[in-house]
This record gives sequence, C-alpha cells and structure tokens, in this order.
Amino acid sequence: MEKKDPPISGRDARTEKWRAIVNELRRNRGEWHEVGTFSPGVAAQIRGGKYGAFLDELDHLSPERQMATHWEVTTRGAGVEGSRRSRVFIRWLG
Repeated sequence: MEKKDPPISGRDARTEKWRAIVNELRRNRGEWHEVGTFSPGVAAQIRGGKYGAFLDELDHLSPERQMATHWEVTTRGAGVEGSRRSRVFIRWLG
C-alpha cells in the first residue's frame, strides 16, 4: 500500500480556477475581462454572491451587496446559433 493524498475534488478545482481569475481581475482594476463561456445561470450566481472566490471575508456587507459594490458582471451571446451559452465578462471596481 502506498500513502497518497486524494485527488482534488471537482468543486475544489473550480474554486481554485475562480480564485486565479479573481486575482487576475484585481491586478487589472477597472478592465473588463472575458472569463469564459457558460450557461447564463453562472453570471447570475456570480452576481448573487454564490461564488466565494469573489467575496472578501473581511467585508461585512452581504455577498450580494459585495458583488454590487465591487464587481460588474455582464454577458453577451456566445455567437453560436441555437446555443444558450453566454460569454461572461467581469471587472473589478475596487
């Protein structure tokens, strides 16, 4: 038998991906970045404060208020006929 750590879970991998995106956005305050193509619900969840990578635990505002105060999130169609996916753009306001 060999001692090994379990592989990173899918949820943890997604969190790390979003933390990397947030770090890049914060390095480029005020600039819009396309973060990927997702179902429209992802942008709504980000706006609603459901993605913890965007939240500052020292900020005492609610997650929804933090997002409205510090971030802008918008979507555009993916440009693929018949696709319901959207290109998601985000910028950090500070």
